[in-house]
Amino acid sequence: MLVLDRDVAAMKDAIGMSANYFRNRIRESFVAAATMSDATAQVDGAATPARIVTVQPFAHERRLERMASLQAKTYTFVLAEAVPGMIAEIRIDTPEDKALHAPAMSEQITFAGVDP
Repeated sequence: MLVLDRDVAAMKDAIGMSANYFRNRIRESFVAAATMSDATAQVDGAATPARIVTVQPFAHERRLERMASLQAKTYTFVLAEAVPGMIAEIRIDTPEDKALHAPAMSEQITFAGVDP
């Protein structure tokens, strides 16, 4: 949740729209527009069954039509039962937006283990 909250706060600061607007679009996308597929994830050096959940919460937002990179922003969650809390990876990808002179950005957090 901290990853998503930080991302929402960054969008709010950059665009000036309500954080609740972004949070609600993300929540709604899990219900209405998530895609899921089976995969394999590496956990502690071993392959384990996983599920990939991908959402593009702003893809059809008319309020963001001038921000193609935000409309194409993709959140990917790799879930694996072998991982405590099930979240093996979270990735946020924002493509380049030449019209706004914004570079492509990607952030990824991967489960590394339970040892400190």
